[in-house]
Amino acid sequence: MEELQVTVLQAKTSKMRWVLFLALFFSCAKAPSDPGTHDYQRTVPPSDEILIDAILKEYAPEAKVYVIYDQPLSYNILGLANQVGPHTYLIQINGNNFAVKNTIYHELGHIIDAELGRLQFREPMSWYYIPCDWTIPWHERPWEISANQWRDCLIYEYENGQLEHYPYSILGYTKKY
Repeated sequence: MEELQVTVLQAKTSKMRWVLFLALFFSCAKAPSDPGTHDYQRTVPPSDEILIDAILKEYAPEAKVYVIYDQPLSYNILGLANQVGPHTYLIQINGNNFAVKNTIYHELGHIIDAELGRLQFREPMSWYYIPCDWTIPWHERPWEISANQWRDCLIYEYENGQLEHYPYSILGYTKKY
């Protein structure tokens, strides 16, 4: 009888271990409704996903961003950001992009501007509630100028160890002060 009780206890303990393991495993996975980066096609290098998450936590904490690399975008379009729902965005990166990180920073700039209420993606797309004028050359469009300013700011913060939520020490970098 005692052997049976020990066997039942061992079985219960083993089940509990599996339940605990599964609970921990699923609690670590991001749900589609969780803020942060989502890479369901597994095209984003983990180091880029960590970087994007750190930027979003700091500048757009409610944003959910789906990122897809290797997209067949039109010639001269290196990246594209679109809003697909409230606080939900899609970033597409051209497969022939020679400056992926710079493009990511730029597209995140659009998302930050949208989260701050400066850029509205809904039709008609607008900047500070004024419809975007697509006849303006790209480099003179105020929303593109802002995204480039965000790009430069984010590059500076990353390179100088100033992204608050980026795990510099874990990834082998020394955080500079």
